[in-house]
Amino acid sequence: MSVHEDRNNFIYQPPPSRRGGQETGLSIVVTIASLILAFMAADHAKYVALESFRDWLPFLD
Repeated sequence: MSVHEDRNNFIYQPPPSRRGGQETGLSIVVTIASLILAFMAADHAKYVALESFRDWLPFLD
C-alpha cells in the first residue's frame, strides 16, 4: 500500500469510542447551558416588559 492509500484509510476510520463519548458529553453540556441562558434571557425580557408596561399604565387610563 502506498502512503496515499494509508492516508485515505485513516481518514475514513470511525473515531474511537472514548473520544466520541467525550464529544457527545460536551455537546450535551453546551446544549443544557444554552437552554439555561435562553430561559434566563426570556425571564429577564418578560420582567423588563412588565416593568415598562407598568410605567405606562397611568397614562393609559
